[in-house]
Amino acid sequence: MKEAFKKLPFPFKYVLIIAFILIVVFVAKDYFKFLMWRKYDYFNWTEAIAIPFVNYTLWALLAPLVYNLMLLFPIKKGLSAKTGFYHLVFSIILAFIHEVISNMMYITIILIVYPIENVQKFLLLRMNTIPAAIADRMIEYWLILGAFMAYYYFQQYTDKEVQMVKMENELSNAQLKALRNQLQPHFLFNSLNTVSSLMSLNVKDAQKVLAKLATLLRSMLDQDQKNFIPLQDEIEYLKNYLYIEQTRFMDRLTVSYEIQPASLKAIVPNLILQPLVENAIKHGFSNQTEKGEIVVKSYVKNNDLHMFVEDDGKGCDHCESILENAGIGLNNTYQRLKQIYKDNFSIKLDSEKGKGFKVHIKIPLSYDS
Repeated sequence: MKEAFKKLPFPFKYVLIIAFILIVVFVAKDYFKFLMWRKYDYFNWTEAIAIPFVNYTLWALLAPLVYNLMLLFPIKKGLSAKTGFYHLVFSIILAFIHEVISNMMYITIILIVYPIENVQKFLLLRMNTIPAAIADRMIEYWLILGAFMAYYYFQQYTDKEVQMVKMENELSNAQLKALRNQLQPHFLFNSLNTVSSLMSLNVKDAQKVLAKLATLLRSMLDQDQKNFIPLQDEIEYLKNYLYIEQTRFMDRLTVSYEIQPASLKAIVPNLILQPLVENAIKHGFSNQTEKGEIVVKSYVKNNDLHMFVEDDGKGCDHCESILENAGIGLNNTYQRLKQIYKDNFSIKLDSEKGKGFKVHIKIPLSYDS
């Protein structure tokens, strides 16, 4: 029995508290029934308290055994004949044990409190109530079993939900780490090439690029364990990133920002815009001789955060299929957003051949608590 107590999914004191509450409820029910119907001259408090006290206190002591029987013969996806038979037998046995002990306790209490002349007749009357009482106790067994089953499967469901959230967080961390691992070598290579080219032309500009690069790497290290950051930090990261790219492309790349102040404190997934900006440079005009412009926008509307990355590059005429293609850019962004926000987000692409490319992301608005 000691092991049975240990296996309970919650402290045994809660079982006793529930039993005490039931005792109070049943005593109150009988008392109010007495007040309404007045069948007797007075309310027998001893009998009214003794019956539920003995009944529910005993069930509280037997509850760990019922719980362990449920674990030993679980009811899964319906009640099988074999499992049902086992629990029927257990319910009869426990009901009989309960009724024998409870009658002994009840009779002892009554004989101590009240002087009864014909004890034999009193005992006979009590014995006659046992068959009907056993049926009641069997019903109570199934009610307790059902309550434990409901709690057990709810707990299993909750644990599974927690495990799913944990797995999703680990996957999100892995995706962000993979994104950084892909970004850093590629970007460092281009940045160092830019510095190398500038050294023979303008040492001060080369030093500025190195300073921006150092700031970028420092912020990346500082945010290494963060999945979410304020949009303000994301924009600051983009500004340093795009400064280096502007230096790399000389006067061919123009960048403008249209950031609503109210959106700056909003929380966004880390590095959510950088792949989009990189795509705009890579696919928009990096291989062209014409000038290009990138516009980064954000605003808050209807409790949602809207973010845009637009370019006036070469565009495309099949943007619907881009999200399905694997890679560091849009597909990575889409998959991360889907993992984090489920169906509560949108990412829209708008493009025509030769008329630029526009990405619009909408996510639920949230702030750091």
